[in-house]
Amino acid sequence: MKKIFYKIILIISFIPYILILFGILRSFLFGFKIEMLSGLDMPLKYGVEGVLNYLWYTCSLNCFGIITIPLFLICLVYQLLYFKKLNKNN
Repeated sequence: MKKIFYKIILIISFIPYILILFGILRSFLFGFKIEMLSGLDMPLKYGVEGVLNYLWYTCSLNCFGIITIPLFLICLVYQLLYFKKLNKNN
């Protein structure tokens, strides 16, 4: 029962990375625009500029970086510990 629980958590821990990859792909193909109440308005940008703006918006400490950076670190640490324990048992 514990092994199934740990495998489910492992699968869930990959979701933030998948969402970032889909966001990068979407901003590359369809563009990325930021409209905020604080007066920061970026025009619609495509390609590499759109991806860079998306990553800045997602990982900036002024926007969502307070949530995303610790979330990525927690997921990464769990994945490393899980695979280290898996290799230790084999």
